[in-house]
Amino acid sequence: MWALATAAFIVFVLLARPQAPAVIPGVVAPGVTAELVQEGFKFLEGPVGTADGGLYFTDILASQIHRLDPNGQISVLREPSGAANGLAVTRDGDLLAAEMTGKRVSKRSRDGAVTTVSDSAGGNPYMAPNDLIADARGGIYFTDPGPHPGAPGPTTYVYYLAPGAKEPVVIDNQIVGPNGLTLTSDGKTLIVSDTKGEAVFAYDIQSDGAAKDKADLHHAARHPRRQGKPGRRRRGRPRQPVIRDD
Repeated sequence: MWALATAAFIVFVLLARPQAPAVIPGVVAPGVTAELVQEGFKFLEGPVGTADGGLYFTDILASQIHRLDPNGQISVLREPSGAANGLAVTRDGDLLAAEMTGKRVSKRSRDGAVTTVSDSAGGNPYMAPNDLIADARGGIYFTDPGPHPGAPGPTTYVYYLAPGAKEPVVIDNQIVGPNGLTLTSDGKTLIVSDTKGEAVFAYDIQSDGAAKDKADLHHAARHPRRQGKPGRRRRGRPRQPVIRDD
């Protein structure tokens, strides 16, 4: 989830306003706009909402996990966090984290206790878990691209850790830079981004949690908007995390 490589980082929430920006279906609803909550972070990642209307997010370089409560107050939930990147909340309300320098998937229980869910596959320690998501069965899908996704070197992985298991099964080891991942709302499709390969892949979820029938949903080369005009270098504004308030 290395999506926010900018010098300054800002957390936004969306609140109702009389005059709103253009509507983006599925992202920005009519009548909402962005409001600054807090800035001054180092490298934000992993936003995930909570049942009470709050939010967890990580600051990788500060090795912190933060909580934004329903009233808009931000506090440090865990420090150090093992350079936690992606986060996920389980059905029981526990917080899962993909720890990059901790080289593990960890769980913070509601009582504050932190334990290791998994730290190796086939006897080999993880390189630097990046992102993760829990399914309805209690299993965990996660990516392990290493500390420098896409750099020549070790094989990268997309894993599935079945409920109660200590070691995962390999979903895919042919992606150049597996990064963010998510499940569709019906839980039937796993979607994984390839940051370095500039592709997005989809997999059909099987009854046991395995993912098969890989399909390439999108490749940057197929989109002329990404190509720009000959002799012209395109520059964009730094992306900031935006969370819908719905």
